Amino acid sequence: MEFLFILLLVIFAIVMYKLSGFGGRVKLAQRNQKTYPYFKNTTLLTPAEISFRHSLKIVIGDSYDINSKVRLADLISVHKGLPKSEWSRSFNQIKAKHVDFVLVDKTTTEILCGIELDDSSHNNPKRQDRDSFLEAAMKSAKLPLLRFKAEQTYNSKEIEEAINLVFKPSLLMKHDESEEIKVRIEPDLDVNKLDEFITNKCPQCNAELVERKASKGRHEGVKFLGCSNFPKCRYRKVVG
Repeated sequence: MEFLFILLLVIFAIVMYKLSGFGGRVKLAQRNQKTYPYFKNTTLLTPAEISFRHSLKIVIGDSYDINSKVRLADLISVHKGLPKSEWSRSFNQIKAKHVDFVLVDKTTTEILCGIELDDSSHNNPKRQDRDSFLEAAMKSAKLPLLRFKAEQTYNSKEIEEAINLVFKPSLLMKHDESEEIKVRIEPDLDVNKLDEFITNKCPQCNAELVERKASKGRHEGVKFLGCSNFPKCRYRKVVG
């Protein structure tokens, strides 16, 4: 009799525990909880990359912005009009690759130059294949790429000389630019009000070029050829 009483008491306790919801909530929480195997990296750049960025900042001052760890597919694009399989293969080759640093125009964010910092990992044959592809891809897109060896300290003068060799003189001009370059990067051009007609292909992305006319600003009335793929492609050229 005493044993039966104890058994009933245990059953009653279990039932009450279930009805209270505690057991159900624990199991439900365990069942619904999502676990992600991630942790925060300490820094975006390695010590060598931080040191190089400081030296690069000394060289360019406030002339350009420095972007770090930029995806290659955000710098260059695959030509339109290719067979789907070829386009996909070409895009897959660039979608997961990154460039250490990118210099861009402060006003227009025009992409001017990519920079890679080569540490000892670049001696690996697979990494060398990746580097060769990166150079060839960016060269085909007419985007300059500079490479520097990773060091503990950097000579700002050497960085400046390398940048000056790669940049076209027109990109370095601040006050005496040619009219073509001024209009090409002029931020106050109104490209929404157009006098346009289809002409030929854009030399950068192979999209159609259209003739446009600046409708305001100091270049009001100036005609130029602009890429129809704007703003993804910002190619512009003044026409006579």
